[in-house]
Amino acid sequence: MQRFLARFFVVAWAAFLTCTGTAALALDFPSKPIRLVIPWPAGGIADLRGRFIGDRLARALGQPVVIDNRPGADGTIGAYAVAKSRADGYTILFGSNIDQAIAPAANRTLPYEPMRDFIPVIVWGKSHLVLVANPSVPARDAKEFFSWLKASHDAPAYSSGGSAHAAHLAGVMLKERLGTDLLHVPYKGSAPALTAVISGEVSFGFDFVATSLPMIEAGKLRPIVVMGPRRLRALPNVPAAEEVGLANAHAYTWGGFFLPAGTPPAVVHRLQAEFERILTSKDLTDHVAFAGVDFDIKTGNDLTDFIRNEQAKWRNVVAIAGIKPE
Repeated sequence: MQRFLARFFVVAWAAFLTCTGTAALALDFPSKPIRLVIPWPAGGIADLRGRFIGDRLARALGQPVVIDNRPGADGTIGAYAVAKSRADGYTILFGSNIDQAIAPAANRTLPYEPMRDFIPVIVWGKSHLVLVANPSVPARDAKEFFSWLKASHDAPAYSSGGSAHAAHLAGVMLKERLGTDLLHVPYKGSAPALTAVISGEVSFGFDFVATSLPMIEAGKLRPIVVMGPRRLRALPNVPAAEEVGLANAHAYTWGGFFLPAGTPPAVVHRLQAEFERILTSKDLTDHVAFAGVDFDIKTGNDLTDFIRNEQAKWRNVVAIAGIKPE
């Protein structure tokens, strides 16, 4: 009995030290600069949004937030850098469905496993793609465009930023829904892919409102359909997928923040609370709503379920595309 009591008090004391240590860590956090890893090049949409949010996080926490751009391999280089970082809350990933769902479906040798190696903190919105065509395409709206696709003798060509990119998979869903043949032409990035549509190298492509809107307003691109469930504030006259018979043909990216697995719960909760305050602030929602972001903040169990569903969705689309995991 004495041995049992001795063991009980040892275990209880260890648990107490662990809890008080975690609580102390939460009270002290953060006591030094935080590194926000953005797995995309400087100057792009993800970088600009990450810096915008990072600036507000720094103000909220009272510590600098240092931006660390780690581009390459569809965001997986930066994601892996965070996965193997110390799990103390001082390294955060600005992740997306590309590195958390699409890349795992298309790459068997990925050096991390999202559900094992990360703690998802918050996901804050989807940016749906818009199908844009070169003005030379003889179609003024979705009905005419779909008829043109089906009547073409040769498979019309569309561009994307690379194999298994969101724009590539948008074309896969379009092809499946319409039952017609399309030619996918991958480029090294979204910018040259959009340039190819503008120049007429390909007939159409898929892009985000933030980058395609100036070209649409200049008459260099013609918007056909939003690859999402509803119209966008920036393009009120462009129909959504469901309106033109493309049920659930939704192509998008979403942004979120992730921590290395093992980060203390108190630190996770602190960061989640700060991110939620920032992401629901009027200055942020106004900043990105006109750029085509559909806000849908998820945390906790809802977020875990959401990511699992995203992984299943993109595994299915990758399989339909005939992309064999490398």
